[in-house]
Amino acid sequence: MVIGSAAGTADNSYRYCIECMITGNEIPLRTVRETFSALGSSLVVGGSHRKVRVHLHGNDPERVFETAAG
Repeated sequence: MVIGSAAGTADNSYRYCIECMITGNEIPLRTVRETFSALGSSLVVGGSHRKVRVHLHGNDPERVFETAAG
């Protein structure tokens, strides 16, 4: 599977396109970005302090979801 990046180059190093939603109170967006950036590439984090959507290309969806649950 070939995943195209925003720059138009192919990235074959990640197998899955992973998305999740995090809900809570006072979610620190900077911390979410820093935490998930270590789990893959093409990270997109958006939302508010109560609901955050995470999009990531990675190889370990289970680890991403465990991280989101924490």
